[in-house]
Amino acid sequence: MLEQLAKVDGVKTAMANHAGSHVRVALSDDADSDAVAEELTTILNKEGRKPKPVTGNELVTLIESEKWRDSERIGELSEIEFRTVFARRVKQFAEQGDFTEDVTAKLIKFSEEVLADTPATTTETDWGEFCGGLASQMLEKAKEILTEQQMEDLRKKLKARVIG
Repeated sequence: MLEQLAKVDGVKTAMANHAGSHVRVALSDDADSDAVAEELTTILNKEGRKPKPVTGNELVTLIESEKWRDSERIGELSEIEFRTVFARRVKQFAEQGDFTEDVTAKLIKFSEEVLADTPATTTETDWGEFCGGLASQMLEKAKEILTEQQMEDLRKKLKARVIG
């Protein structure tokens, strides 16, 4: 979405805070601020957002209190988040299942291997494919130590928590 906002005529750059709850745009010197605001509002509304302009002291506080990231940096954060969630879900599955210590250790080791073998994302990364790849690689490794029912349980855990 930030890339789309940054393409609006008159927008120099578009950024979001870490949580993604606020979007910040910097306008070029010759921008028609009303026209830009109207187009940005249209885009945000189409994305299901509820844009609200922030001004005055609230704006100053918000700018100073947040770390702002452009679309490239947001992708980095998404990758970190997806990898963290993946590792956490595998660990929960392993620790909450009725597994031997050896199987639990192997599942966690497999998740570490999957993460190490998964290349870093780019601005062109398809997040569905990225998450699906993590899940597929993990399931492929786990099939040597899990029953069919355990595999299905792990698949559900990964699909529900990592992919969707």
